[in-house]
Amino acid sequence: MTVRVFAQKDGATAEDHRLALSAFMGLGAAGVLDRRAGVFPSPGAAALTNVGPMTARVGTFMAWADGTSSSLQGGYPVVVDAPVDVTYDPGEAGVARVDRVVLEIRDNPYDASGFQDGRVRIVKGQASGAANPVPANSILLYETTVPAGASAGGGGFNITAASVAKFPYACAAGGILPVRDAADEATITPYEGMRIYRLDGQDPRLYRGGAWVWDAPPRACRKIADQTAPSTTLVNDNELFVSTPADTLCEITGELYYSADPAADFKVAWTGPSGSFIDYSIHAAAPSVAGTTGSVVLDRQDISKTPILGGAGTTVHMVARIDGMYYSGSGGQLRVRFAQANTHASPVTMRFGSHFVLHRV
Repeated sequence: MTVRVFAQKDGATAEDHRLALSAFMGLGAAGVLDRRAGVFPSPGAAALTNVGPMTARVGTFMAWADGTSSSLQGGYPVVVDAPVDVTYDPGEAGVARVDRVVLEIRDNPYDASGFQDGRVRIVKGQASGAANPVPANSILLYETTVPAGASAGGGGFNITAASVAKFPYACAAGGILPVRDAADEATITPYEGMRIYRLDGQDPRLYRGGAWVWDAPPRACRKIADQTAPSTTLVNDNELFVSTPADTLCEITGELYYSADPAADFKVAWTGPSGSFIDYSIHAAAPSVAGTTGSVVLDRQDISKTPILGGAGTTVHMVARIDGMYYSGSGGQLRVRFAQANTHASPVTMRFGSHFVLHRV
């Protein structure tokens, strides 16, 4: 049949129904008629828990399973409405073995299995320790490394700790698709305007102009109360900090409003996660300035430097403009620190309204 119309007449086949239902699902990797197989996102969907020495429980979930035995098989909406227990065979004598937990659809007209059902089961790995292929019409849920010699009589093993979730996510056509990482993203055949959410990057992405770009809202912080530093020892600003995921590159802009006696001046620094860097300029009064006009600081700064800014008095609000790029390294907080540049009886002040913004690029 060339044109299949859903819910129009009696006599529609199961294949007609599956193919027509596929129109409501998000695009897969193989082109126009393919739909992405996966688990529908929901808190705790298909969660794996220990229930015995060699037994785990797969929690309830809904999924869309792609029929791969035939190009016109279509997809299967699946509801696992009760937890399913799966038991691992004892470990191999000398090597760890990779077993796979799968959702498998069996449909005899296509796979000659003799069954028409769905099941959650373990695909046992090879004696060499390598994993066996995922069966046709299946979704890989977990990969579990079964330790050598593991057995129920020997106390088993911590299954959840030894397992890695592998299932992709599915969504309705036009929906925002959760994607695990760059490798998962690469399996998508995108269309212009498609949106996904990268779970590893904790931000949305947009397919625009033939390429994926980050489409994240800015991360920002703003100071709502003055804070002082009484010495040359750097203090953490209690409001000027922003958290970012790992491996994130951002444009940074902002303004710091500060007050300092001309003899004390004002010292600025940053603290960030392991592997992070900030490459920026700070446009502010130079330490030789004792008023609101004069020389400015223009040299290139990084996360290891502590530029010194000129003060014009403890009640005069000075401005330092920040522009540059920030890389988050292992991920975590980027925070402003400040102190007196020179010991003085009057503390320096970071003023309310100070702020900075990170725009992911």
